Amino acid sequence: MKNRNEKQFVLSILLVVVILGIGTTIALSTAISKPVVNSFQAADHETNIKEEIDGLKKTIQVKNTADKSAAFVRVRIVISPAKALGQDDYMIQGQNWTENEEQDGFYYYTKTLLPGEETEDLIFEVKNKEEVTESFDVLVYEESCVATSTSDSLTIEQIKEAFKKADGKTDQNQG
Repeated sequence: MKNRNEKQFVLSILLVVVILGIGTTIALSTAISKPVVNSFQAADHETNIKEEIDGLKKTIQVKNTADKSAAFVRVRIVISPAKALGQDDYMIQGQNWTENEEQDGFYYYTKTLLPGEETEDLIFEVKNKEEVTESFDVLVYEESCVATSTSDSLTIEQIKEAFKKADGKTDQNQG
């Protein structure tokens, strides 16, 4: 009887060693797998603003200087001090530029700006130059985000939505 218990004990230990050996082999083979390589690239995103001044006329362009990514562009023009000119004293115009109906102060470029491309001119011009008696500055703020589409058939709402996704808001005066 004692001999039989010793055999069972030895067989039990041998079984535990075999199970541990198999488990260790499986664990090691799982842990020594090939590393996962990310297959995506971050967007290449950079734009520059160009301004030319001729008297009381300012011509604004934005260039997409990125190597790979298309961009959506918006520009905000601010007169400082604000009381220097009334809204009827100047005009802002440009082909493929749309003023936001929500009055956030931005003009949205309605075409996708491909890498290396420049926007068409956005022109700020004082209407009655003779009536300007106070000095003022015309400040130009430019923002851009990576374009989610390179199609030229986008609506202004789709472009505004891309800016919302990029920064969470379209009105810079919101906190």
